[in-house]
Amino acid sequence: MKKVDEYINSIYKQAMGDKEEIEELKDETRNHLLKDIEELKSEGKLEKEAVQIAIERFGEENVKGSVAGKFYNTQKSFSKIVLVVGIAALIIAFVLSEVIALAGNSAKEADAEIHADVMSIIADQETITDEQKEVIDSMLAEAQYTTAYRYYYINALEVGSFDRDLVMSYTDNKDPNYLYENKELLENTAFTEIGTTTVTEGNSHVVRETIINSPLSSVVILIGIVVYWILFAFWGLTTLYQRNNLKFGGGLLVVTLNVVGYILYLQWEKNMKEPA
Repeated sequence: MKKVDEYINSIYKQAMGDKEEIEELKDETRNHLLKDIEELKSEGKLEKEAVQIAIERFGEENVKGSVAGKFYNTQKSFSKIVLVVGIAALIIAFVLSEVIALAGNSAKEADAEIHADVMSIIADQETITDEQKEVIDSMLAEAQYTTAYRYYYINALEVGSFDRDLVMSYTDNKDPNYLYENKELLENTAFTEIGTTTVTEGNSHVVRETIINSPLSSVVILIGIVVYWILFAFWGLTTLYQRNNLKFGGGLLVVTLNVVGYILYLQWEKNMKEPA
């Protein structure tokens, strides 16, 4: 019936989303109305009158709120949840990263104490005995962020006229008197940044290589950013689709530039609608 179809189309005119789902809702509404119309006709109503009564019973405003509106609002609510989850994931990732970093700082302080204890054992010694090496190795193995430790005896230099460049040049071309390397730590850590610290005291020169940032902290941030990026892109695309404003260029901007792309696209749309 033409009037029924026109009425149903007016109900779902503002509905955005999956076209197949909308068509299914239209069919359900049409079947419901046709059933009411047939019942009214069986009661002796004329077809035109039955159609009008069925539509009034169905309630245009009520239907818009309970069927099409409910469908549209469900989509909006879901997309908002997606956005909130994405932002929450990003915030949680940064908070966890800071917590991990604070724990890492405590571990670095413990490493510094170990380094001081090691220096007290080998300071100003040209020869490190096997017994000392065994003790020092076990001490440095307890360090959580130390990947390498090199000790040089620099008595051959004129320490009185200490020159950093002179020391570095000397040690670069000389095997260390003591060497410790934690290759297992390096192999089992990803996303790490290694920093080098040098300490020169008397005839002792030490080069320490330590992990600057916790690998777990970096992984947590990376995961948080990826989750946020994907969920925001989904929200942005869904929102533009619901507004019937989704175009290829806008979708590409949202996916590649995220929130910046979304804002740029909205601004571009606004400029296009404004009169020249």
